Amino acid sequence: MLAPFQVRADTGSWSITQLPFANAAHPSINNAGEVVWAVQNSTGIVSSVRGQLSASGVSPHLANSGEVVYADTFGGPGMDLVSTTRGRLTQGGIIELGFSDFGVNSNGEVVYCALTNGNWQVFSIVRGQVTFDAVDRYNPCINDLGEIIWNQYGAAPNLISSTRGPLPGYYPFVLGLNNLEEFCYDADLVSGNLSTSPHIFSSVHGVVINDIEQFQWGGGINDAGTMVWTAPANPSSPVWYVFEATWVPAPVLTVVQPPRSGAGMADQRRRLPRAIHHQPPIAGHLAAIQRHPGHQRGKLPPNHRTTCRQRGIFPPVNRQSLNRTIQLNHEWTRIPQCGTD
Repeated sequence: MLAPFQVRADTGSWSITQLPFANAAHPSINNAGEVVWAVQNSTGIVSSVRGQLSASGVSPHLANSGEVVYADTFGGPGMDLVSTTRGRLTQGGIIELGFSDFGVNSNGEVVYCALTNGNWQVFSIVRGQVTFDAVDRYNPCINDLGEIIWNQYGAAPNLISSTRGPLPGYYPFVLGLNNLEEFCYDADLVSGNLSTSPHIFSSVHGVVINDIEQFQWGGGINDAGTMVWTAPANPSSPVWYVFEATWVPAPVLTVVQPPRSGAGMADQRRRLPRAIHHQPPIAGHLAAIQRHPGHQRGKLPPNHRTTCRQRGIFPPVNRQSLNRTIQLNHEWTRIPQCGTD
């Protein structure tokens, strides 16, 4: 199961690899290829590069800076956010992971949802409250450019960007956003009368595994478009592993067409008289021979040799002289034989 395998798509394929990280939940990946995840049963946060980062916590999010933000309990009714570099970030147990996830970028800005005046609104630890109207939001994600996207209940479109506004399409559960405006999300797969979830999708390349019986949980995406999630090694296995998917574009075939022979020959014929005009006189005689009607038709009249001499095309020399090489203007020119005996 550790070897990559290919899943075909219309314009490319997903290269999917099962990583050797067992008992994992909610993985996240950054541009350096580092992966972090929560150990099942809430026994800590682990990095594929740095090992164990925390002895407790769930739902880790990894920034391109290397900072990890996760949720943990502190004796209250809910959870709060904790940074591996800055410590506790929120107070009062305001994080409800059963309703909404959160996000972090390389600048240290963390976005999350909290219940305010009867609705779940988007908050930032840098900007404060981001949304205000009476609509419930969930799953805010943020990239290094400061763009925030989030889901909201109500009429479609249900995915909103802080910079681009409502995004057309149906993305019921957004998971992560990269710096190229590509995001990954969970959605249903339908086959006949059967619909199953969760299945992970890319906003650019669509579904990763088009099989209603193979499920993917959690997940994140980096700027290369590489996505991670967790799933059992097979549907009946109790052990969950981290999986990684990278998009491989289909090869592009470039066909180079040579110039048409007719056009090329015509162009050569157009250039021929100008080239001969600057050549020595003997070359002009040769050109006249080549323009003779007999040469053009591939046939020579019986008196061709006499006719050519009378027209002054070449001097009256014997057969051997027609084949010798002469030097003219420091350039060597071969005089072809005009006719046959």
